[in-house]
Amino acid sequence: MDGPSKTKRAPACLGYHPGVRISASLGVGAIAAMILMPMTASCGSTPPTSPTASGGTHTALSTVMLESTGPNPREITIAVGESVSFMNHDAVPHTVAGGASQSQPACSEINAVGVLGPAEIRPTSPFLTPKACDYHVPRGQTVLFSGRIVVR
Repeated sequence: MDGPSKTKRAPACLGYHPGVRISASLGVGAIAAMILMPMTASCGSTPPTSPTASGGTHTALSTVMLESTGPNPREITIAVGESVSFMNHDAVPHTVAGGASQSQPACSEINAVGVLGPAEIRPTSPFLTPKACDYHVPRGQTVLFSGRIVVR
């Protein structure tokens, strides 16, 4: 005779109702669907945050992913006083530098990122004035990727 069915309450913030129970007798596909579908929803109304080097926080919306095809997003807008984090989603290290190219350095806040190994994340220094800042990811003497940070 089988023992009692094992059940566990699903977290309400994942889009489930508190009274709904997940049964261990469900198929793998049904359990996977229940786990993956709520991942597109947000628990709570504030964006996720993480600490910055200065002790403040920044939102996940202020993050540029360095992918094999380039930065994502290529342009990002932030408020004065905020930083932008860069995360390397590529298999090789990348350097992030301020300015449109190595011969046109600008926006020293970006240079705080430096070299990122695969899966590393690091924020810029805070941007203290409104401006548009180009950045680039060099490969040798050429620009591999480029993008822009708009500070308002």
